[in-house]
Amino acid sequence: MSRARLAAGVAVPVLLAAGLAIVLLQGRHPAGEAAPTTVAPTTTPPPTTIPTPPKATGENWLAVMSDILTYRHYLYEHPQPNLLDQIYDKRCPCYAQERSTLANLQRRGWKYDDKGVQVLKAKLLGRGTAKPPSVALDVVEHVYPQVLIDRSGKTIQKRARSTTKTTTYELVQGDDHQWRVSFIILR
Repeated sequence: MSRARLAAGVAVPVLLAAGLAIVLLQGRHPAGEAAPTTVAPTTTPPPTTIPTPPKATGENWLAVMSDILTYRHYLYEHPQPNLLDQIYDKRCPCYAQERSTLANLQRRGWKYDDKGVQVLKAKLLGRGTAKPPSVALDVVEHVYPQVLIDRSGKTIQKRARSTTKTTTYELVQGDDHQWRVSFIILR
């Protein structure tokens, strides 16, 4: 058995087994901190700008993950839950939580106003053998300080720390050849 198939045969089941960890961590916002829930909900119209869809295609994993996480950060800067399926597979356990968090931000008129995440390294762990194509990646990310603001620009929450962390992502390739997040393991 080839090394790549062995790695994929090990990586994919490990990712699936870690699903329980994702379910337990679903109440988290972009850097893994709980999103605040202290203000009564309000409504705000969705932004009028629609970002260019990410170019998360090909096999340059650093570029693919940079595109996905840059787009994700855009959605937290301009909450638009209806655009999440550009970067997340709807079957991902994290999809519903991310969508709910974005809808909550949109409803309250809150958004993130910070630098987001920088992808420093992306390493292919293995490929799935089933259809559609899938891959498992270890991604080293630098999380910048986070600033959550309300509609008037007042800071609601600030995380002054900046960290580097490794996250394992499983991506699935759509019919449009774009890679989407189908599973996440936070470490």
